[in-house]
Amino acid sequence: GTCKTCGFERLWSRTLRRKLLIVPALGQDEILDESSPLVDAELKEPSIDWRHYTHETIPTAGNHAQDVAQQAAAARASANRDDVDADDDEYNPNENSATRRLCLATMRGTLVDFLDTFESMLKKHIGHRNQVAVERRAQLAWERNVRPFMVSRNIDYSENGSIKDHMQVHTSDDKAHDRHSMQHFTTQELMWLEDYMRNNFPSDIPFGHIRIFYTHSDNAAQHFKNTGAIHYFSTLIKERGGAACTAFVYNFGAPGHGKGPYDGIGGRWKSKIDQCIVSSTDSGPLDYTDSHYIKNVKDVYDALVHHFERGEHRNVQLAGKNPIHKYKFFLNTFDYKPIERPLNEKFITLEGIKKHYQYAIANEGIVNMRQKPCWCPKCMKALSKPSSGWSSTPYQIAGCKSLSRQHGANNSAYEFTKHSCAKIAGRNVAEVAEQIRHE
Repeated sequence: GTCKTCGFERLWSRTLRRKLLIVPALGQDEILDESSPLVDAELKEPSIDWRHYTHETIPTAGNHAQDVAQQAAAARASANRDDVDADDDEYNPNENSATRRLCLATMRGTLVDFLDTFESMLKKHIGHRNQVAVERRAQLAWERNVRPFMVSRNIDYSENGSIKDHMQVHTSDDKAHDRHSMQHFTTQELMWLEDYMRNNFPSDIPFGHIRIFYTHSDNAAQHFKNTGAIHYFSTLIKERGGAACTAFVYNFGAPGHGKGPYDGIGGRWKSKIDQCIVSSTDSGPLDYTDSHYIKNVKDVYDALVHHFERGEHRNVQLAGKNPIHKYKFFLNTFDYKPIERPLNEKFITLEGIKKHYQYAIANEGIVNMRQKPCWCPKCMKALSKPSSGWSSTPYQIAGCKSLSRQHGANNSAYEFTKHSCAKIAGRNVAEVAEQIRHE
């Protein structure tokens, strides 16, 4: 999209457009050069209509919770510009907020206006499509080259929903989709997973803890892609052997392409809850919830455990080639295992976080990050070992296919650069700083 020697910009604004328009005098607007043999009736047409796809925001119950969190971040920012949620250059509330729907917008102007608009949209589209292709290629390479003892996790939030019981009452608990809830869920999940593996698959976790850990999520800044969340991910190595023994990597998907099979699984769960609500109204009380209906989050939890975690034939609807063999649900409410949101946390902001999609943890509060992901055999081998020993920055993985001549030699997009996301204020800051100095 920015190359001066190729693409639509070379054909239009750098070539043909300059032959069609002139500036009569300094400070005046451009006009058609009617003396040019290239100016014909189509270019003189004053009003041409065209349509293009765009997104519009749909108000939802979940949006309100996110808006509240965003307003709180803005309030903290006005009081303290070092706040993590305010300073991240990729943190843009307008991009995170909402469920969106695709619609057609109608525009009107001249042919020159249309071509200007087309060029501006194409610049963004080329880069976006490239990122989508790179992400897809990396995901396929991961599936082909994954090695033993590597634990893979995909994390996503399902859209908040209302519970319509037989009296149509809306009940909810903590519905904020922020990094604190992500951290709470991740800690809870990993503790259970490691315990489950130790008891059932001890040969797959020889050190008692997960040492090689790969996480993938979408690009949502509110709960995943921000400095505080990346710092938290770096802290997971502390109880699992430290920087010298762990290989933790975080991949972010391409913007606007966060939907996947896990969204379908979440949709299946919500559909089952809707069925339970109808059943409790039409067929009588439910025998697997405390209220015998679906009235609150505890009832939702009990219903999901009954139908999926303990239920027979639970894989029929979601089987395909890769059935889900084990479900585990966790209950979190304001009264039971509440989500902590500590105040006054500050971090060294990760500059350029929006343009980087692969992060390898070097130490607590230190990451190696690169713009584009790759899981070719050489990258898989390198990223399954600790990255704390990568002394040079930028760092190139020797033999990386994406750095070969075929994909563009000396392409800095596939080089890792080392950055700090260290916590500089908040809980346990002094303890962590002393540990890093010791290591």
